[in-house]
Amino acid sequence: MWRLDSISSKASMDPSRVEWSYTYNRKKISNENGTESPLYNGVMKQLTVPEDWWVEDLCDLHIDLYKIVIITIKAKGRVSLDVVGESLKAYLHRKLKKGDDVKNHLLIETILFLIPTERNSVSCDLLIQLLQECVRLDCGEMQKDILVKRIGQQPQNASVADLVDVDIDLVQELVKTFMMQDQVADHGDEHRFLEVKFVDSGEKVKVAKLIDLYLAEIARNPDLLLLKFTDLADKVSTLSRPSHGEPGGGGYGWRRQAPVVRKQVVRG
Repeated sequence: MWRLDSISSKASMDPSRVEWSYTYNRKKISNENGTESPLYNGVMKQLTVPEDWWVEDLCDLHIDLYKIVIITIKAKGRVSLDVVGESLKAYLHRKLKKGDDVKNHLLIETILFLIPTERNSVSCDLLIQLLQECVRLDCGEMQKDILVKRIGQQPQNASVADLVDVDIDLVQELVKTFMMQDQVADHGDEHRFLEVKFVDSGEKVKVAKLIDLYLAEIARNPDLLLLKFTDLADKVSTLSRPSHGEPGGGGYGWRRQAPVVRKQVVRG
């Protein structure tokens, strides 16, 4: 156990005190320093030690040991939550194996247990990948609902590449959760809602444009049910959008990019 505590202590210390070798992605180093990282006798020479220097090394740990180390790191409170999120993302990518659903199920449940509860503490693409795996592995409705709520609080941080393989029913749930932030229940009827502008208008525009791009991508799927498509399009039609004079403005990009669906929608 002392060795695990030593690992968590090293990960929690000031990066400027790190004087030992560690594994780190070369491309990421170059991008962060704004230049190609220098080589010394074929070995990369790091200009500055990044906060997440330990992330890749922890990917070599067995899942039980990894869980203990991350819990200890979080308890010490010296590592920012976004770095913890990067560690979870790296570990998931390293350990997720095709065809081994038993191990994958344990992996997903462990990552879900370790995710910080604070809003926006982990990247949206990680949450979306977890949601897809959670549904595929049938991890349970409670875990799925938690992820839908977390993603629904920050869909503006997602990209169309993150969503393109997500089932349209799940995207409907994410959009609904996002829009519910902008409403409060009417005391006269818990099923009715009055608008309260809690969500920044810029975030609404980003979500509207994101869903437009998503619809344009999935419109190419001949097996897509038209009703689900139009339901999602209608759901985001009330969100604020840029004017037609702005780049990419006006919304409904799928109408221009998917002529077959456009004709069906207009006629329907």
